[in-house]
Amino acid sequence: MRLVTTTGESVAVHRGWPLAGLNDSVQVTGSKMVALAFAPGGTPNYATFSRIYKSNPWVYAAVQAISWGLSRMPLHVYQLDSQGNRRRVRGDLPGVTGRPNTGQALDSLMRLPEPGVARAEWVRKVMVSRMVYGNALCQQERPGNTGMPNALWYIPWRRVQVITGEDVPILGYRVTGSKGERIFAVDETVHFGRNGDLDSPIGVSPIEPLHFTVALHDALWRHLNAYFQNAARPSGILTVDKGTSKESQERIQEQIRRLYASPDQAGKIMVTSGTWQALSADPQSANITELLRLSREEVAAAYQVPPPILGHLERAIHANVTELRSQFIRDVLGPHASALEGDLNAQLIAMNPAWTAAGYFVGFDMNEAIRPDLSARALVYEKMRHVWSPNYMRQLEGLEPLTGEAGLYADTLWMPSGEIPLGLPQPQMQGAAQPGQDDPADGKPGEEQAEDDNLPAPGIEGGESDADTGTEMP
Repeated sequence: MRLVTTTGESVAVHRGWPLAGLNDSVQVTGSKMVALAFAPGGTPNYATFSRIYKSNPWVYAAVQAISWGLSRMPLHVYQLDSQGNRRRVRGDLPGVTGRPNTGQALDSLMRLPEPGVARAEWVRKVMVSRMVYGNALCQQERPGNTGMPNALWYIPWRRVQVITGEDVPILGYRVTGSKGERIFAVDETVHFGRNGDLDSPIGVSPIEPLHFTVALHDALWRHLNAYFQNAARPSGILTVDKGTSKESQERIQEQIRRLYASPDQAGKIMVTSGTWQALSADPQSANITELLRLSREEVAAAYQVPPPILGHLERAIHANVTELRSQFIRDVLGPHASALEGDLNAQLIAMNPAWTAAGYFVGFDMNEAIRPDLSARALVYEKMRHVWSPNYMRQLEGLEPLTGEAGLYADTLWMPSGEIPLGLPQPQMQGAAQPGQDDPADGKPGEEQAEDDNLPAPGIEGGESDADTGTEMP
């Protein structure tokens, strides 16, 4: 890149990347494989991350739990004002005519990232790619290759090759297909999970540390399938006298099959002149079950998903299941939400000067998901009724405010600052006059008598003396 100095001279400089000039442009592929067990001298067996996701039930369950859990969280656009307060920007309100402003356009983009694809499905696709490959890529579509993007097209990561640069970690992305390839620059895309790997500019897949767990799980299932497909397991041996003809052996075999070889014939007593010896076979089911249980727990640990979320309910009771579900939202979905927000803010909004200057940013609204249940909320409202007004509590519940003044006052004289105008009486004060009404205490219209001679009368600014007002106190 080139930089213009204070003297107006254009000089070539390198970026501040420590590896500038040391790294050749190479391609880092996103399709990695896991080596599986194979017979000695046989052909090596490998499984791609996509195959593992589609075939391993616990990897699939963990990915689905995270992707579906995060996709149901609303993703909103906010704007910071000069005081640091944020307000939500909406582009979906009815009755708005004319061309939307930049904030409304951004909110519309977040609601429909792709034509015909809603936000929830788009977030789910991105998170599935993140949880399987460690990375996800979306292309920013701009009308006429200029202006603000109006679509974020999801690109399957298995088609992506990352091109590393000499002066920057990532120079671009090569996307291959059946009819050719396209190359996208960094500012044309949003790369989710970037720099998650210590030794690469791309992210690391959660399946990477499950290398041996996945291989063991696959070997166990292949062993069980082969055992039941290939094992010759007769239920018993019937020994007959020597010299028994072949016809007699077939007749005895058919008679035993007809009398004892069905569920309805189970438990019958066999009467025969031959000798019967029962056979049994055990594929070491206890050891296999224990290994499968351990592999399930290792998958849950790698994805940080509590076992009850995956349907693993051993040693589960109501108390710990409830707490683990709350912990899953806070400690699992929460960090993933922050990471996705950060990638959008850094690679989408920060690259657009209009959005950056206006103070826009995107964020997940997780209040609904982490809010307590109804009984816990009722207890909070009961304790906070001295501070919160009824209308504020109704707002938290998504209800319409009460009409009139019924919902404006908390159940106490102690109110939050600015909640009640100065001089407006509390409805719960017995005998208090409303503004503009006669005060029953002194019979003077429009005035209210102070409860204490040391306090100024309502309507008189605090700190004014008798001399300041020109009146005499009674």
